[in-house]
Amino acid sequence: MGKPPEPAVQETTPFSLAMEVEEDIEQEIENFVRFKRRGEYLQAQELFQQTLSRHLTLFPVIAEYADLLLEQGKFRTLSEFLDIQIQYMGSMLEEEEVELLRIMRSLVRIHMMGALRPALEQAEITWSFLCRRRFEVSPGTLPGDVEVGSSDVSYY
Repeated sequence: MGKPPEPAVQETTPFSLAMEVEEDIEQEIENFVRFKRRGEYLQAQELFQQTLSRHLTLFPVIAEYADLLLEQGKFRTLSEFLDIQIQYMGSMLEEEEVELLRIMRSLVRIHMMGALRPALEQAEITWSFLCRRRFEVSPGTLPGDVEVGSSDVSYY
């Protein structure tokens, strides 16, 4: 009997593989909102820190994170967050989006400092803005992800 054949020597060839990993931001926002609605604030905060915080140029991310802070009563953090967003992102956002952030900031300042008069002044500015926009833009044609109408604002 002869000697068994020696196994063939295989040469290994290195190769590189490049793949684009695409985040599904809409799905991440949905997960964030789900955590928030269930009161799972720690999980929502972790998701924000790990994923969504890199997308603060997107208004839905800004709005949902602000809402999380509001729900938790973290008014000081929310006030600082809104100040930064309005100051640095205001030029990148739609007018309606900035107006929503301003009115939210006024609400936060009522909670923090009892600043009712400035909040009423902001409410009047927002009301004027909404009335003006009602005549400038046809319903359903506002740009961006936010559409606020004057009928949505209660004014006492």
